[in-house]
Amino acid sequence: MAIVVLATSLFLLGTFGLLALWELYRVIQAPAIVDLDESPPQRKHFLLLAAILAAVAMYRSLVPPQFQPQEWLAGVSPPVTQNLAATDNPGHPSTLGDVLSVVRNAPLVPSAWFSNGLLAVPLGLLWMAVFTVDRQRRRNHHWKALPLVVILGSLLTLVSELAQHWINQRVPSIHDLLANACGLLIGSLAWTVCGQTGTDWLRSKTAFRRTPDRLEWGLAIYSVCFVLLSTLPLEVTMRGADVARKFRAGRLVFVPFSDSNLLVHVGLNLVLFIPLGMLAACFFTLRSTPLRSLANSMALASVAVLGVELAQLFVAHRYTSMTDVATGVIGVLLGAIVMHWLRAGETHSATNRSPVLLMLAVGYAIVVVIACCAPFQPVTDEVMIRSRFGTAFSPLLPTNSAAAKTFAWQASALMAIYIPLGILLALATISPAIPRVVRYALLGGAVLVAASVAFLVEMFQVYLPPKTATITDVALAATGAACGTLLVEMLFAAKRFRA
Repeated sequence: MAIVVLATSLFLLGTFGLLALWELYRVIQAPAIVDLDESPPQRKHFLLLAAILAAVAMYRSLVPPQFQPQEWLAGVSPPVTQNLAATDNPGHPSTLGDVLSVVRNAPLVPSAWFSNGLLAVPLGLLWMAVFTVDRQRRRNHHWKALPLVVILGSLLTLVSELAQHWINQRVPSIHDLLANACGLLIGSLAWTVCGQTGTDWLRSKTAFRRTPDRLEWGLAIYSVCFVLLSTLPLEVTMRGADVARKFRAGRLVFVPFSDSNLLVHVGLNLVLFIPLGMLAACFFTLRSTPLRSLANSMALASVAVLGVELAQLFVAHRYTSMTDVATGVIGVLLGAIVMHWLRAGETHSATNRSPVLLMLAVGYAIVVVIACCAPFQPVTDEVMIRSRFGTAFSPLLPTNSAAAKTFAWQASALMAIYIPLGILLALATISPAIPRVVRYALLGGAVLVAASVAFLVEMFQVYLPPKTATITDVALAATGAACGTLLVEMLFAAKRFRA
């Protein structure tokens, strides 16, 4: 029966794959909205990114890739096995309904549901771009491609979920399928709303960029390989117990320069991060100014350093240390200085406010995390962590008038903390000249980044009793950041009105 289910899924996948290829051929043959220039991003760039991200998502769903032959019930968690044993047909499933019940009765893990849905959002956006970018809207390509992207992506998810049955330490679940479908739908709708306008705006920004030379391409390839090697094997987890195991095993170091073999660790990090600083100083710059200023180069590369370390925090077997952040920032600064020395005769741009403001936003976010988590005295008891992690996704609301007053004061204080973060992120990402739809999308992204910072704080507070981790604080923080972004948009609107 397992072979029958897998064969049926592959047949449906192949059918929808052929339909997708036919629709892609039709939209390629259809006339474009305008005469296109060669400025990126073009359809081929969207296709390349979509294919890479789809391959990463498929690989991530099968990690660790340890195949083992087994029956359907062998890899199912005990609650699911007990539920199936209580039915009229206990034992190994022999019908399609029994097979699907294994997937349907898998337990819901909120963190896994969130991470799966979040990864599917850019997939939906990129595949919608592949099918519909530069096509005439009167042909309704957007609304024809949207269900195709969601259904095809869901079928890919179904195949990967069924394949997880034969992968050690993996459990197929209907919740992963639903999370991916929701993420694909959100990404597809996001492209439908602002995708073409955003693409046109990006092309206007890249039209006067110069073509990278061999050195810059070499640095870019090194940077991509470095990021991949820093996050492989992509065993992404948001479970509290997994992060606690990392902390107990010494793979999570919050105090800078407290690592073992400190001199070797610092020296290796400096060498590894220097090429990132060199790339940030020269890659994809304007023809008139081939070099970025040191401040802009350091700001851009430092954000990348922090992003790599933050990604490693949620990869089960990767090492995360604040020493890497500190030495990485020093390394990228040295790299930018080296590139300015190598190309001393070329003109560099003036310091742009956006990278500097982005760096200030990152610094403010770090201060918020430290202030909300201090004093840092984590616990490592897995039973306590599992219990606190389970209650963190439940909203915390007042039950009486006295508690309501305390809650109102704490909510106001929390919102006030995140208003400056929203302002800094908005100032770093938008300007009055950006099209309205794109501007609103960037403001929404700024609010999402602030909410992610709040979510990270709540994740840390799971390990820090007596602090209370709750999803309510994430909602309040997002509201405060939204107020900050709205204030910036109102100021820009007033500036446009006076102009």
